[in-house]
Amino acid sequence: MKKNFHQVVKSACYAFLLVFLSLFFSNYATAGTLHFKMTTPKTTLAIGETTTVTVSAWVDDAASGNGLITWQTDLSVDNTGVVGITKTGSVADISLLAPSDRDSTFSGWSSASVNAPITGEVREVVVVQRVLSNPSNVGVGGYTDIFTFNIEALANGTATYTLCDDGGGLFFGTLVNRTEYDNGDIPGSVVFDAGSSNNTFTVIPEPTTLAVFAFAGLWAALRRK
Repeated sequence: MKKNFHQVVKSACYAFLLVFLSLFFSNYATAGTLHFKMTTPKTTLAIGETTTVTVSAWVDDAASGNGLITWQTDLSVDNTGVVGITKTGSVADISLLAPSDRDSTFSGWSSASVNAPITGEVREVVVVQRVLSNPSNVGVGGYTDIFTFNIEALANGTATYTLCDDGGGLFFGTLVNRTEYDNGDIPGSVVFDAGSSNNTFTVIPEPTTLAVFAFAGLWAALRRK
């Protein structure tokens, strides 16, 4: 009887310890985050001027070989008519970069959404690695460039981009080991690093127009005198 009592106490202690450790790690474990950002050499453009914007991704808890094999985002713009994505013929000037060994059937973007309904935006930009089990270092240890797009300044004003789910359906990424980061199912697991991005564009008149305005102002001042 005495032996059975000690066994019960011992089992209860083990059970308590397991529950405690479970609660401890569930409360203090840090979940990883998929970060997106965008950069460009120029954010102030004259009307008719173009620039290339680069979108990059980083998973802060991804290990070597266990990088992104899929990702998707939308480009949302807060103001129409200021900038627009350029096209070569009828194809938007968007270049998918990583993962480089991509499945052409599932990688691409929604062509109908380019510059519609807001100029400069596009939805469902996505890449799927061709062989999902192959190692990937995309987004491991820092930002990896995943795609670029070209924009043209259309009219005076400012336009700010946001990387998000803008109705395209997904703002997500998946690692080789099938870990998923999906803002639809796990809010906050995918973020747009606006503070690290060049995402606001200012469009000004072209130099010749500025010269005409300056001359007109000078002429008006001389007439007043």
